[in-house]
Amino acid sequence: MEIDALAAAFFARFKGLDRASGFYGRPPVGQPGEKVKAAAAARGAPSVDAWAKHLRGEEGLGIVPICEGNICYFGANDIDDYNLDLPKFAADLAETNLPLIPCRTKSGGVHLYLFLSEPAPAELVVAKLSEWSIALGFSGSEIFPKQTMLTKSSMGNWINMPYFNVAETNRYAMDATGAALSAEQFLERAEKFSLTASQLAAITIDQGDTLADGPPCLQTLAARKDGFPAGSRNNALFNLAVYARKRYPDDWGKHVENFNKFFMRPSKDAREVADIIKSCGKKTYAYKCGDQPIVAHCNRTVCLTRRFGVGGGMDDPGVVFGDLIKLETDPPIWLWSVNGRDVELSTEQLLNPRLAQSRIAECINLLPRLIKKTAWDKMIAEKLEDVEIYQVPADANPEGQWEVHLNEFCTGRMAAKAFDEILLGRAYTEPKDGRTYFKSTAFLEFLKKKHITVEPRKLYNWFRKLDGKHSPTSIKGKFVSVWSVPRFSEQTEEHHVPRGEQI
Repeated sequence: MEIDALAAAFFARFKGLDRASGFYGRPPVGQPGEKVKAAAAARGAPSVDAWAKHLRGEEGLGIVPICEGNICYFGANDIDDYNLDLPKFAADLAETNLPLIPCRTKSGGVHLYLFLSEPAPAELVVAKLSEWSIALGFSGSEIFPKQTMLTKSSMGNWINMPYFNVAETNRYAMDATGAALSAEQFLERAEKFSLTASQLAAITIDQGDTLADGPPCLQTLAARKDGFPAGSRNNALFNLAVYARKRYPDDWGKHVENFNKFFMRPSKDAREVADIIKSCGKKTYAYKCGDQPIVAHCNRTVCLTRRFGVGGGMDDPGVVFGDLIKLETDPPIWLWSVNGRDVELSTEQLLNPRLAQSRIAECINLLPRLIKKTAWDKMIAEKLEDVEIYQVPADANPEGQWEVHLNEFCTGRMAAKAFDEILLGRAYTEPKDGRTYFKSTAFLEFLKKKHITVEPRKLYNWFRKLDGKHSPTSIKGKFVSVWSVPRFSEQTEEHHVPRGEQI
């Protein structure tokens, strides 16, 4: 299939948000087991041309899976394990009969793609992919879409697309043996695996009774053949003890001893187990979510829904704080995913937990628990390390909007034909010096009629950025405070209005 036809097919298959996408240059070559990062940025809607550049290896493309209306046509599970035995993984996945297509990533991990033949609620897609990630033993992997509900300013989070540089790609889909599929074969399989929303909702997985209704991280680790990794088994057993206290409040100590026999390989000695039971027996106890081995397998979104999951600790806000996005407006706007729903915050609100709590309650009717300021600052610092920055059009900034309105004020119906009409609140453009003169109070009144309130001091400072000049003068014997700015270009040709057909 020619690149242009292939690009059109991929564009149709990976239908995502039409207001934003991601792009990046040719990524560097990484070392085995290393995540490959390339300089990336965000821009407007994806296109067939962007897909063609991606497939030719000129410019990589990222698509935001969630669409307007909070629906999805595809989703993905991003497994950042770069030491995977890919053929074995592909074979194990095939045995589950889950409708997922594994694609090797640029770093050697795996994206598991789910495709829909019709739009499905983002909330359903995220819930199913989260459930399946636990069953596959990768409960801590990233789920796309990362949002289940968008705001008007939301840009979402994009995922890198497969088949970059399709002729020599290392980002290919795999069959059940781990063998690479061509781009055409991938598209055929995506069509074959596509589900309706009702078919997706009907898929269930029997998790059995192993640590039932407990944290996904513990379930994942307990189900692995190698069990809890060496060097972290004290923490592992402590977390199992927390689960036992929640599920078996009357005889939880006995269950901790059983967990030691079943899940610890080799089992810890009786004295060590007794010390852990004693430590967990204190009044204040909670899962150590930030410590190994469970931190690498955390799926907080699911865990909060579990009867014996996380929650209630002093530094537990009781919600899922997802990725942070910064819109480069002036001042900047921060978009923070809270329980999968974007919340817009100012910098002051972001840095102040009390203000953030109020803003979240206003936007999505949730009230996070307040945590210590030190814990809040630590969380913000971690989010800022991976913040995605989106450039926005100039007119999305307040000053950009002011310039649009000043242009209208100076060149529209308010334009004066003579200098003395400035007294009437109009703007006059002097042909000799190419500057437009007006009263600042008249422009402030113009903004007020558009329900825009601007502090005069800020407006005057902005005038100076536009090479504005303050020129007090006398007009018809009246002293007037006049400002001038370089003239705006004006429309010189009339609009062509099509004439209707004669009847």
